[in-house]
Amino acid sequence: MPAQAWRRLTVGAGAKGPRRFEWAAMPINHPYDPRRWERWVLVRRSCDDPEDLAFYLAFGPAGTGLAVLARVAGRRWAIEEAFAQGKG
Repeated sequence: MPAQAWRRLTVGAGAKGPRRFEWAAMPINHPYDPRRWERWVLVRRSCDDPEDLAFYLAFGPAGTGLAVLARVAGRRWAIEEAFAQGKG
């Protein structure tokens, strides 16, 4: 990803403070109407260690911005926490 593709975004509060990462998205092929729907590879990297990467496959309405994609991906922590509490 080019350097200008990355944006530092906070995607929620964590146990140790805000969960802040650098995010980038690249559109990829999509079999449906590209005027209505898009698919992206969403990449998250650590602000402290740029080699620490996580990848997501994202799907949504055409024109969805990076901040929205990152915020939705960040909801994963809340879901995992709810599952963990439910198991306990």
